[in-house]
Amino acid sequence: MREENEGLEEKKTESEEPPLKDFLFDEADKERKEKNDKKRKKIFKILSVVIIIALSVNVWGIFPKLYNLPSIQFLLKSNQLSNDKDIQEWKKAVVSINGNNKKGTGFNIDPSGTLITNYHVIEGMDPIVVTFPDGQYFAADVIATSQEYDAAVLKVEGESLPALKIQKADDLETKQHVYIIGNPLAHSFIVNDGETSGTINSGIPEPALLLDAPVHSGNSGSPVINEHGEVIAVVYATTEDSSDNKRYGLAIPIEYIIRELEID
Repeated sequence: MREENEGLEEKKTESEEPPLKDFLFDEADKERKEKNDKKRKKIFKILSVVIIIALSVNVWGIFPKLYNLPSIQFLLKSNQLSNDKDIQEWKKAVVSINGNNKKGTGFNIDPSGTLITNYHVIEGMDPIVVTFPDGQYFAADVIATSQEYDAAVLKVEGESLPALKIQKADDLETKQHVYIIGNPLAHSFIVNDGETSGTINSGIPEPALLLDAPVHSGNSGSPVINEHGEVIAVVYATTEDSSDNKRYGLAIPIEYIIRELEID
């Protein structure tokens, strides 16, 4: 019995709870906790910096595509020109043409909805969606095309739509001040100006109009407008002059398109 009692006493001793002081922080524990907290904060800061850098790389990879130097320049210029009341009215008749992940420019010449653009803008595009600056959009039908002159006429079902006037006289004088309105480099309804620089043989059966003005991807189908608000040509391409390493716009004189596509 005595031995059993001794064994019980030993078991009781083994199962005794630790003293309360073992649950309290001493100075060493406090220092260790502070070090661990600082270490965790440091790791968190490093991870945050890495994530920010990764996101910044992605953003700056996209940013130059939308806001490179030419883009910034023509945005500033467009904002300046758009203060003119006449230009504000002209812009209302210029449209964005979208379909099949493509985007181009066109313009309306009749209140009931007759539009001109390039053939290469609408080639293979189905459906064709035409959007005006005021937000109105329409499904468009192709009613006439000319691959030779890279031109197309579209029709939408509209009423009292803003329209541009056409200069039907064959006037391609050099150094004529002109305005170009279009949708270049992923932007919409941008205005720029420049001047005509004569004509050049380039891709269409007759001489094209050479433009000393900013023309970029997305300007295809843009109207070239004189100071009287009349369309004199339609932008369709660009070319580079090796003599001065300068890029020029190319436009189809509107007279060719009127004649070729029998526009009234």
